[in-house]
Amino acid sequence: MKTWIYYILFLAMALAHMNCSKSNNATCAKNFSWQQELSAETSALTQAASAYGQNPTPANCAAYKTAGTNYLNKADDVQSCATAAGQGAEFNQAIDQARQSLNNIQC
Repeated sequence: MKTWIYYILFLAMALAHMNCSKSNNATCAKNFSWQQELSAETSALTQAASAYGQNPTPANCAAYKTAGTNYLNKADDVQSCATAAGQGAEFNQAIDQARQSLNNIQC
């Protein structure tokens, strides 16, 4: 009897996981724009870069690096959606440029 219950639970969990995966992919692919998804992080990164460029203090440098890290972390979250939407090449190029810029910052 217990084996039957475990089988049903396993089947239910597998079906639930498949449904979630399908709905997430459909949501990502429909009208997905990685630029729009990263707009808040892009704005924060631009502001931090401007502040650091105008006043290159250690605090502004740290804020710039933090904004860059936040941008890259969010990018990791949406990478699969960008690829599913056919925007993978453009997305990867933008992320590589951001990563290089972040690595070049010397505080």
